[in-house]
Amino acid sequence: LFPYTTLFRSTFNAFSTYNLDLKEHQMKFMLGTNIVAYDWRSQSSKRTNLINNDNPQVNFATGVDKITGGTNWDSQAGFFGRINYAFKDKYLFEVGMRRDGTSKFPTHLKWRSYPSVSGGWVISGENFMESIKPVLSFAKLRASWGSIGDQSVPNDLYIATMNIDKNSWLTSAGQQFYQMATPGAISGDITWQDIEHLNIGGDLRFFNNKL
Repeated sequence: LFPYTTLFRSTFNAFSTYNLDLKEHQMKFMLGTNIVAYDWRSQSSKRTNLINNDNPQVNFATGVDKITGGTNWDSQAGFFGRINYAFKDKYLFEVGMRRDGTSKFPTHLKWRSYPSVSGGWVISGENFMESIKPVLSFAKLRASWGSIGDQSVPNDLYIATMNIDKNSWLTSAGQQFYQMATPGAISGDITWQDIEHLNIGGDLRFFNNKL
């Protein structure tokens, strides 16, 4: 058995941030990208009935030949951005957006956009909370919603393929016939799996942040 496999993965990541401080107003901007390409190739040659186990070579076997191989390639690209805003460090807001593309889906479904939004209220910063500060040192209420796409599927699901195999029929010269299998049914609308997240929570600290 003489197999080999080669794998190549290329990744590019970059992002940049910018902070803007306007006293009571603070803003933060972020932009970035993520690009990945993956390429693999494999081949395997096998012949049974090896004559010399100490010297395993194809020429030293007398059995049946079996040769297999394959190749695959896919790529993904993502571009994303986020804006954070805070007013007096009490009222917090964030909005984000992703634009993702993949080679695994048909042309009209390659790209998809995914937004996100979140907000927070530092309620302990309000004047009406001053009287309980010795007990409740810090309190923040927050909520967020966002969506993201999953494309972790084989990249040939929407392509009809026909396998070539030998059959048991022989030609007049004693050679086997080859046959092609009927391609399976496919869907032209295979697309991203959309995943949504909704979170509601709070951060509380008590007794001068000891609990």
